[in-house]
Amino acid sequence: MAVGAVSDGATRLATGLPSAAFQKVEHSPCLMRTQHERRGIRQNLTHLPATSRWEIPRNTYPMTRPGYLTWRAKLKSQAAAQVAELLSSSPNIQPALPRDDVDRVAALIRKENLSKDEETQVLEDVACLVFLDDQFDDFESKEEIDEDKIIGILRKTWAKMGEKGREIALGMDHSERAKSLIAAWTSRDNPLAHAMPPTLTPEEVAAHNTLNDLWLVIDHTVYDFTDFVREHPGGIAVILRCAGKDATEIYSEVHGPNLVKSTIPASHCKGFVAPGAMADPARQQPLPRVRSFSVTEKTIKEEAALGAPPVPSKPTLSKPALDTLISAHDFEAAASTSFSPKAWAFVSSAATDLYTKQRNASAYSQIGLRPRVLVDVSSVDTATSMLGNRMRSPIFCPPTAMARLVHPEGEKELGRGCKAAGIPQCVSVSASFPLNEILSAHEAYSSPGQEETYKVPVFFQLYVDKNRANSERILRSAQAQGVKALFLTIDAPIPGKREADERVRSDESLGSPISGAKAVNDSKGGALGRIMGSYIDASVNWSDIAWLRRTVPGLPVILKGVQTWMDAERAVDAGVEAIVLSNHGGRSLDTSPATIMVLLELQKNCPHVFDKVEVYVDGGISRGTDIFKALCLGAKAVGVGRGLLYGLNYGAEGVARYIEILRDELETTMKMCGVTSLDQVHPGFLNTLGVDHLVPGREDNPNTPWRRDRRSRL
Repeated sequence: MAVGAVSDGATRLATGLPSAAFQKVEHSPCLMRTQHERRGIRQNLTHLPATSRWEIPRNTYPMTRPGYLTWRAKLKSQAAAQVAELLSSSPNIQPALPRDDVDRVAALIRKENLSKDEETQVLEDVACLVFLDDQFDDFESKEEIDEDKIIGILRKTWAKMGEKGREIALGMDHSERAKSLIAAWTSRDNPLAHAMPPTLTPEEVAAHNTLNDLWLVIDHTVYDFTDFVREHPGGIAVILRCAGKDATEIYSEVHGPNLVKSTIPASHCKGFVAPGAMADPARQQPLPRVRSFSVTEKTIKEEAALGAPPVPSKPTLSKPALDTLISAHDFEAAASTSFSPKAWAFVSSAATDLYTKQRNASAYSQIGLRPRVLVDVSSVDTATSMLGNRMRSPIFCPPTAMARLVHPEGEKELGRGCKAAGIPQCVSVSASFPLNEILSAHEAYSSPGQEETYKVPVFFQLYVDKNRANSERILRSAQAQGVKALFLTIDAPIPGKREADERVRSDESLGSPISGAKAVNDSKGGALGRIMGSYIDASVNWSDIAWLRRTVPGLPVILKGVQTWMDAERAVDAGVEAIVLSNHGGRSLDTSPATIMVLLELQKNCPHVFDKVEVYVDGGISRGTDIFKALCLGAKAVGVGRGLLYGLNYGAEGVARYIEILRDELETTMKMCGVTSLDQVHPGFLNTLGVDHLVPGREDNPNTPWRRDRRSRL
C-alpha cells in the first residue's frame, strides 16, 4: 500500500518534471528494490478491505507545540503498525512478504533516520513533491490564508526535503501567485533556499555550543545566535543552556513563530535539520524544563516506540464542553483544572493576602438594585462607545500579558473572540505576539455565521521602559499601525508580590516580543509578573504625560490605575481623555480600595470628573448585575481581564461565549430594572447605604491642614 502510493506520486510527477532530475528520484534504491514486487503487491492490496484513515483526536494531547509533535508521532506510529499488520497477516498477499521487508516498510512510514537514510529521504521528497504538485495551489488560492502562512508552509516543506527534492520543487509549475510567493521566500525570507541550504546532522549542530559559536534549532531551522546572545534581554545563561540543541518545544510554548525571524537576520540561518532528527535522547540532552502540564509530556521518540496512547503520569484533568458553561464562574472552574500550574498561578494570583482581589468582587454584592416597573422593555440596547468607537456591549478586554500561556494563539485568538463579540481589545506591551501579528489576526477575522462583524477598535497599553528610547520606538510603531488609544498603566511602578505566582518557578523561555522582557528565575522566586516587570521605569510621574503627547501626538491617552478622587482630578488637569479605575485586579498593592468603591468616591467628591473625561472600571466583575451597577455609578465601560483569559481556554469561541454570557445577563438586569438603553442609567437605580460609610469624603483628605495639625499633635 505504501509502495503503491509512493509509486503513483512519482509517476505522476514524472510527466511534468525534467527527466534527468527525476530519474535520480524514480530510480532510488527503495523504488527499484521493490520493482519486481510492486505490481503484485498493489494488485493484492486492492482486494483488502478498505482501511479508514487512522484518526486520533488532536485534543487527546496538549494544545501546545510539544503536544502537536507528540500527536503527529503517534499518527505515524499507528499508521506504520497498521500497514505492517496488513502486509504480514493478510491472506490476500501471496507469497507472504519477508519480515525484514515488512519492518522496512513500517520504518519508512515512521520516517526513521530521515536525512541519513537515502530511501527514507527519497520517499519524503516524493511525498513533499506530491503535496506541492497536488495541494499547494489549493492552499495559496484561499484568500483567508495570508502570505506569512503560505511562506511558513514552504519553509516547513523545504526543511523536510533533501537537496534533490528542493531542486525539483524549484522547477515545478505553479500558479503565478504561488511562483511569486516561492520567489519571495527563497530570495527574501530565506536567501539560503535558492542556494540549497544544507541539511545538517545533530552532531554538526551540537558542535556549535559555546558562547562564541552558538547555534540553536527552532522549527527545523538552524540559527546562529552568536551575535545575539550577549544582547538577549534575559541574559546569556538561558540561551547557552540550549546551545547546540533543538529549542523548538521550549520556545514555542510561549513565543509566536515569527519572533525568531524578526530577531535573527536571514543571513544567520545556517540550514535545516530533518524532522525528528534532534529528538533522540542519545543525541540531545534534555533542555532545562520546569513547566508541567495537567496531561503527560512523553517524548516523541517514546511515543513512536510504544505505538500506543500515552499513559499519563497523573490523572488527566479534562475541561467540560464549552456549551455546558453558563456563567463566568464555570469558566474559572474549568481553567483551574486545565491550565498548566504556571498559567494558573500567573492568571489567578493576586498580591500577598488577596484582600483587594476578594473585595473587588464582594463589594458589588453589598450594593443593592432598585428596579423600576411597568416599563416597556421588549427591546433593549446594550451598545455604547469608548472615545467615539462603537461597541456592542459596555465591555472591553483590558491589557493581559503572556496570553500564550493559556492558548497557542495567545492575544491573536483573544482578539478574534473580542471582535466576534463586538468589543474592543487592549493589547499589552507584554503580549506574547508582536503587535502587527495581533492586528493582522484581528483585521482578517470574521465571525462565522454572523451577519455583521463589529468594527471595534484595538488599543495599546504601555509600561514605560527604563530606556525611554525603547518606549518611544514601541509607541511610534503602535501609532503607525493604527491603534486607537494608548493606555498608560500607572498603578504598578514596580510589580506586586504575588506569592502563588512566585511559588511556581518560571520557565526561562518566557518572554515578550514587544517589550523584549524575559522571564529568568531570580532569588525571590519565579513570579512571571515580578520578572517580566523588571524593565519598568519606577520614576514615571505626572510630567511624563507631556512626553507621551510629544511622542505620539494626536493619540488619545488613558490613565489606567487611578484609585482615589484626588488623582482623578489630577488626571483631568493633565488633559487626558479617559481614566480607568483599576488596582490591577488586586495584583499590585493589597488592601487598596475595591474599584467600585472608587467610583462611589468620585461620585461623592468630584462628580464633575465624569463630565470631563470618560471613566472606565475593571476588577471583580463576573455578572451582568456588576456591569449594570458600575454603569449606574458613571462608568462608560468595564474591563474584564482574568475572565477573558479563562474564556481563552476554549479559544476565540470561548472568549466570545464568555462575553455573550455577560451581555445576556446585562440585558436581563436592564429589563428587570426598567431600562432600555444605557443612557438611561443613573445612581438612583442603586442602594449604596451598605457601603456609603466606607467612602472617604473631602474632609478626610490626608493633605488638608487640620489633618497635618492632628498628625503633629500625635
